[in-house]
Amino acid sequence: MINKSCLIGLFILLAIGLLPMENANAAEDDPDIAAQLAVEEEIVVTASRREVLLKDTADIVQIITKTQIETLNPTTTGEIVEYATGVAVETGTGSGLPQRSIVSVNGLPANYTLVLLDGVPLVTEHIHTGQNLEFIPADSVDRIEIVRGAASAQYGSDAIGGIVNVITTSGRKKEGSIKLTAGSYGTYDGSLNLRLPFGGRVKFASSFNWEQTDGVPLLAPTHRIGNMGYEQTNFLNRIDIDASDSTRMFAWVNWVSNTMDWRGATTDATMLTPVFGLTQRLSPSAELNVRASYSDWDAELNLERDQRIEPEAYVTWRIGQEHTVMAGADYEWNSFERTAIPQQEQQTVGAFVQDDWISGDTFSLMAALRFDHVQDIADAITPKISAMFAPAAWLRCRASIGRGFHAPSLMELYEEGYGHGGTAYRFGNPDLKPEYSITYTAGIEVEPSEALEFVIYGFYNDLDDMIVPVYTGPWDKDPSKNVWMRTNIKSARVYGAEFSLRARAGNLLSLEAGYTYSDNEDPDSGRQLPYSPGSAASGKITLSHAWANRFDIKLFGGVRAVFDRKAWNWQPAAGSDPTNPNGLTTPLNDYTKLDAGLSFTYLRTYQAFIKAENLLGEEIENLDDAYTILDGEPVITGGIVYTFPF
Repeated sequence: MINKSCLIGLFILLAIGLLPMENANAAEDDPDIAAQLAVEEEIVVTASRREVLLKDTADIVQIITKTQIETLNPTTTGEIVEYATGVAVETGTGSGLPQRSIVSVNGLPANYTLVLLDGVPLVTEHIHTGQNLEFIPADSVDRIEIVRGAASAQYGSDAIGGIVNVITTSGRKKEGSIKLTAGSYGTYDGSLNLRLPFGGRVKFASSFNWEQTDGVPLLAPTHRIGNMGYEQTNFLNRIDIDASDSTRMFAWVNWVSNTMDWRGATTDATMLTPVFGLTQRLSPSAELNVRASYSDWDAELNLERDQRIEPEAYVTWRIGQEHTVMAGADYEWNSFERTAIPQQEQQTVGAFVQDDWISGDTFSLMAALRFDHVQDIADAITPKISAMFAPAAWLRCRASIGRGFHAPSLMELYEEGYGHGGTAYRFGNPDLKPEYSITYTAGIEVEPSEALEFVIYGFYNDLDDMIVPVYTGPWDKDPSKNVWMRTNIKSARVYGAEFSLRARAGNLLSLEAGYTYSDNEDPDSGRQLPYSPGSAASGKITLSHAWANRFDIKLFGGVRAVFDRKAWNWQPAAGSDPTNPNGLTTPLNDYTKLDAGLSFTYLRTYQAFIKAENLLGEEIENLDDAYTILDGEPVITGGIVYTFPF
């Protein structure tokens, strides 16, 4: 086995050794670098429904920038968020897609994180455990915004933990790229990306991605060993039109087709999401925003079909330079069916109001209130208030308190007798009540210089009527199976803290490090809840060097250690006691994952790269929908990219 300390030490020595290679003021010498840094410093936040400079937003928001993404040369979108502090990426599914990445925020299960694609809720497979980021092509991602804490006051159900908003690249800049990669386990990937502005008023962006692989090797579960291969095609197109000085329109469509290996055969699945919207200026201080989306997930396996129609409209009033009021309404129609769930429908109507006040660079305040009426479910009212205070140019303090809300899904309400081959079968419960939370968040950002930033963040979630599986006895239709019924427990507590550091020496060296701690309990019994992301420590270093604006070389190294994870296992070991008060909560082994990558670019047009993941060769346990063990082998990927202007 490769010695961990030697490898980590190697990256530190490389960092020190390369420091003299370039002036720390390289950004001042290269106008393109300076422009890129300026854009990142002034990046805007759209996850709260309107554009606000990051430094001014009252919410606690984490940004993964385009520069950070490009350094990783990711082949999947899940890789992009893997090193984000406070974010846990899980995988492992019994009968779902082999490539799966779901996101846990604020120490809560991934289905409490609302995942958006350009502001539209993402609809994928296995909705009961969270939305799969791998339905978004990695090459189309411009940046990712992570809003921490309950956001139900802005977006309604499913945003108890927070929001992950994946924002794709627009057609502002005229360019194109072709990317070809190959890697371990017979993996081949190709993508074509086009960005085409026309006449200043029309912008078109298109991303096409195709991937084929034999799949990563597994040690468990038995039925997926040798059945992890798949072929997937993603096609994402977007067009933005400035029809006039007062009218802007946009439309985009995301289409995914997947064929995967399954028990000696193949099964097909497709996802289609078309979206249309417009912004109409009503007066110099008011504008109307309208958007409508349709989502359709259709899979042969388990006969799963999930359809949603979601129109929304809201008006924004700007009252002077500091004050903005927003009010609107939205509607959702959802139809769902699956093995063990006959076709069911649900409708939701929501209305919200939001008030933002920004006072220079010193103070900002956001207050929001939302009402949701969910068919056959109790009405919900969710308030939220967030504040930012900057007593000095180098110090910002942010805090929020909000009420989260999750309406039981059609799967949680109506599933009857579904299992993964063991004796534990899951059941819905038509009598479920909504889950609520009161979430407290606070963060301090210290930025003594443009090259250094410290962030400390803490959260506390107090949940009522949390939905968890509860053993209720043998199944009357088959007494050999045990009924685990979704049930509201009285209360739960989830809490944690994070620390992160970013340092940069011009365009030569960047360093990111972070530590996350989280824990939870059921205060009535003192036991832990069925899911805990545990704690994690991570570090990432990037070294860059440029020669005469012709050659660029980048070296990336990252290590992530994860420990104290626990998750619910629907396939218990033979002879397990179903009355065990700890249920089927399964501790997962700790692991350390070491990754590295190298890229070489010529004339900012031709690029070759290679990266290696899991250099320590550790076996990695995961438990999303089913318990899996990834075989402990390094994974190697290499590729070429050709970027061409028009």
